[in-house]
Amino acid sequence: MKKTLFAVWLLWFAGWAAAQDAFPSRAVTIVVPTGPSGQTDVFARLIAEQLRQRLNQPVVVENKPGAGGSLAGRYLSSRPADGYTLMYGSMSTIIIAPHLQKPLAYDSTKAFVPVALTQSGSSPVVVRASLPVRSGRELVEYARQNPGKLNFGSQGVGSVGHLAMELLSSKADIKMTHVPYSGTGPALAALLGGQVDVVIADILTSRPHVQAGTLRYVSQMAMTRSRAIPDVPTLAEELKIPELAIDFWLGLFAPAGTPEPIVRRLNQEVAAVMQVPSVKDRLEATTMTTPAVSPEQFSRMIAEQWEIWGKVVRDNNITAN
Repeated sequence: MKKTLFAVWLLWFAGWAAAQDAFPSRAVTIVVPTGPSGQTDVFARLIAEQLRQRLNQPVVVENKPGAGGSLAGRYLSSRPADGYTLMYGSMSTIIIAPHLQKPLAYDSTKAFVPVALTQSGSSPVVVRASLPVRSGRELVEYARQNPGKLNFGSQGVGSVGHLAMELLSSKADIKMTHVPYSGTGPALAALLGGQVDVVIADILTSRPHVQAGTLRYVSQMAMTRSRAIPDVPTLAEELKIPELAIDFWLGLFAPAGTPEPIVRRLNQEVAAVMQVPSVKDRLEATTMTTPAVSPEQFSRMIAEQWEIWGKVVRDNNITAN
């Protein structure tokens, strides 16, 4: 009897191993939680084309926008855990959007397995040129001396820019008034017009105004200084607050339970794709970098940020519109 059971187990294991070795044997789908033509969609398609060549199988991009990204997240969590359906998600769609739903849309640390971190970048703290501050430390001191008088703009309620400023306010013990806009462009326009005093933006969009002298970088929310603005310190190093050492990022995710050999195979293939000159050049043009991290390292980062941003949402009672 024991020999029979052992033989059955061996046959099952051999079949399972063969299935993993054969991956992929059909098309892979990458779900994008935004509409077509945006930066997330553009990079997803760029990565998909390179993965197609490396996997020798079709790699299809499918857009599923809605509910701040949680619509795509719910879809991914319902798919078979076989590596054939992935999602290209960001800090906004994986970490923040689920927390904005009441009740919690899903727990990304349990619903998904992080496959590969594709890109990571800094979010500079930008102020109007007439504001008398030139560093993150001076911004905090000014806010303390003028409680409630500083207005910060964001890309909308629940956006990364909104929550990042709320996190800074909480950790630095300062008070600022939030003014939401419908994207980075309108928020920077309000900053240029003097309607708000500070915005956390992206380097690519804000840099022309900084170079023109109408806006100023005072710090950056990042793990390390961006190579695009190496003379601008990070908030974490200036204020000695490690929780502010956070990059904006994008990456690929699979349903929880996806076999480890498949996750590792995809991680290795994506890491190779991100070093292809055409991909790397396009990425560097956006001032983002390609950190090579293991699925385990990516998973730990997601778990840490899940707690950090979840607390910001709860403490400030932020909900989706």
